[in-house]
Amino acid sequence: MSSARTATTDEDIEDDTAKEAEIRFLDAFAARVAAEGIEAGWAPILAGFPPVVGAMVRDAIPRSDPASIVAAAAIGRDRSFRNVAELAAITAPTLVFSGSDARHPTALAGEVARILPHGRLASEAISSDLHTAEDLARVTAPALREFLDEITQA
Repeated sequence: MSSARTATTDEDIEDDTAKEAEIRFLDAFAARVAAEGIEAGWAPILAGFPPVVGAMVRDAIPRSDPASIVAAAAIGRDRSFRNVAELAAITAPTLVFSGSDARHPTALAGEVARILPHGRLASEAISSDLHTAEDLARVTAPALREFLDEITQA
């Protein structure tokens, strides 16, 4: 996929090659969790996440059990959407936050917000500057409050 491309294609949601890679990734994650425990399962993954996501995962590990995590990893076998156009069927008001990683790029978030009948792209992103749940709340809460105020008054 070219980073210079601005149009969103079917592959931006889930192409078959990417889906197969995701299944292999989640199967390997589940196998590590089952064999070595939750922390070992997450260890090679957390460095690639935005800091706030890593912090929330580390915070949740003590409250998690391996069997539930192994079962949840099976979600990788599900396919939410084959292409962005399918999102047009979602009619609920939706606030879309972009991310700072390759799986959640701003361009895709913008395309999703445009296609959703009542979608809006938040001006804030889930960026690598966010390190804690409090940072995440500080950045997203104002946009969420404003969005919820608007849709409840409509």
